[in-house]
Amino acid sequence: MTEHDQAREALIVIGLTASAVVACSVTAGGGGPLHMDADLIPHPAAATLMGCFGVAAVTPALVRIDVGQRRLPNVLVGVVAVAWVASIVVSLAVGDVGLAVRSIGFVAVTALAGVVMALAGGMGMGDVKLGALLTGLVSPWGGIALLGLWGLAGASGVVSAMARTVRIRLRRPQPGAEPTSVAAGVPFGPCLLGAYWAVVVARPVLATLVGGSTPS
Repeated sequence: MTEHDQAREALIVIGLTASAVVACSVTAGGGGPLHMDADLIPHPAAATLMGCFGVAAVTPALVRIDVGQRRLPNVLVGVVAVAWVASIVVSLAVGDVGLAVRSIGFVAVTALAGVVMALAGGMGMGDVKLGALLTGLVSPWGGIALLGLWGLAGASGVVSAMARTVRIRLRRPQPGAEPTSVAAGVPFGPCLLGAYWAVVVARPVLATLVGGSTPS
């Protein structure tokens, strides 16, 4: 990487971290619980930030590598895993056992479903690991956040696949060339990460809407 690229990625990390701090401070009211929907379990701002910081640290590198090489290195996904474990530890430390169990359960279920999809050829194992961890991080925020994560990731993945299909069809195939798998050429890691940060940034907006419509 050039110094310019390193500086750009550092600025992206700073920007993502700042957005996470702002989102958590606005929605947590200085550390208190946020009620976004009926499924939400109160989530301490400290635990939320632990997860956000870990994801922010590796988001630029994961996007760059997945776009360029179609892989998500274990060492970088491991940073997200450490951040998730740290958020669980923080939740347990403040007595939110139910929140920790909820997060662990969502990670396990998502990982199992992802392995099935990977065996069927629908996802790579790196996508499975990252998707499960991101699901665990947003699960305490409720059903809206979970739907937002996978809905946005799926929609952006479909758009990427459609764009790739158009590019392939516009290209003149060489005689005797093997057909290209469209799904295999779409990096899903950036879709997951983009959806995760969209959910993080949207939390204050959702909190304002729900708070404004909920009687005090």
